[in-house]
Amino acid sequence: MEEYMAEGAPYLRALYYPKRKGGKVPNLEVSTLVKLLEEARRLLQQGLEGPVSVGSNLSPVGKLFKAYCYWAHREKFGLEVLNKGHIMLREIKGETWMGNSFPEDFVYDGAPNEPGTPFKPDSCLIGALRASFDHAHPELGPANRGWFGTSGVWRPGR
Repeated sequence: MEEYMAEGAPYLRALYYPKRKGGKVPNLEVSTLVKLLEEARRLLQQGLEGPVSVGSNLSPVGKLFKAYCYWAHREKFGLEVLNKGHIMLREIKGETWMGNSFPEDFVYDGAPNEPGTPFKPDSCLIGALRASFDHAHPELGPANRGWFGTSGVWRPGR
């Protein structure tokens, strides 16, 4: 299911498999699938109490892209407006406009071992956001290095 559909459906709870490294179609790891299935079981047993909170169905990539957009457009619109309303990025244009691409291309741009993209996000900001997310959630990546593999450490230029 597309991420924007999961985020827009208050009666769903989305779980995400981490980005796979290597090869054209690397194999899924059984241990990672087991963790996701155990989390799904826990959520099902817990039951759904009303609508899920805004942002809870976004993947780490979606959360990072949203945070970047808030920072990139905060001066033009103000955080209160961005937090309340939904401004279509196609109306804003600029560096966060995806066109026919995906937030993954933007969020991983400039990360180690990632191919280049046509996007040019602020490398300091995107690097700091990746490190901040991994610092808060080290358990989401291999060897507790976080989803983006930074170990919660920001290295300028990465």
